[in-house]
Amino acid sequence: MKRYWDASGLVDALHDLRIEQKALEPDQWTRAHALAETFSTLTGGRLGFQYLPDDAAALVREITLGMNFVELDVAETLTALEAAQKTRCARRAGA
Repeated sequence: MKRYWDASGLVDALHDLRIEQKALEPDQWTRAHALAETFSTLTGGRLGFQYLPDDAAALVREITLGMNFVELDVAETLTALEAAQKTRCARRAGA
């Protein structure tokens, strides 16, 4: 299954084997900035744990090694945000 991974998803994948397995499947997507955000989260200690920079970099490399990378321009990002809001509203209406 095709998935897009943001930083919070990548952090979760590094701490839950079930999620990690999904992240390592083929056809997974992320963007370069998510790697920097993940590294910052892992080394910053805001979530109750803190990795050394070398360890954090190795974890980020390992979890994203087989992923595809995509960058969106501003218009594409705004369109995706609007679509996400519409999907959220539709799910709530159907719930």
